[in-house]
Amino acid sequence: MNDPGLDEPIQQTSKDVEQDRKDELDFQKEDEQAFLNPSRWWFASTAFPLLAVFATQSTWQKED
Repeated sequence: MNDPGLDEPIQQTSKDVEQDRKDELDFQKEDEQAFLNPSRWWFASTAFPLLAVFATQSTWQKED
């Protein structure tokens, strides 16, 4: 039941759909990374200094 000459356009359309899906998944991954970057920045800019202050205070308390 194949019409002559339609195999190539069907295959090309299939490749186009697969490429569109791959592009969409790549965009979703980039979007997720963009969402996670602020939390990583918060952790680096807040948590580490807080830990440093805590560590410094605990050494001061041992000296007393």
